[in-house]
Amino acid sequence: MTRNPIYKFEIGTNYKSKDIVTVISYLFKNYPRIFFDDTIYRKAEILLSEDASFKGRVIKQKIYKIRGNK
Repeated sequence: MTRNPIYKFEIGTNYKSKDIVTVISYLFKNYPRIFFDDTIYRKAEILLSEDASFKGRVIKQKIYKIRGNK
C-alpha cells in the first residue's frame, strides 16, 4: 500500500520504492536471519539495487555484512 502525494513538492516521488526500503529495513532489524535464505537475499538485493536513497544503501550494506560479503 502506498500513499498519494499530499504536497505539491511530493508530486513525482516514488513512494513505492520508499515503502519497500522501509519494509526491508523493518525485516532486517527484527528478523535478520531471514536474509540467510538465498531467495530472500536475492530478492531483497534486487529491490534495494533499484533504490538510490541513503537508507536503501545502508540496509544493503548491512545485509551484505551479515552474509559475509564485502
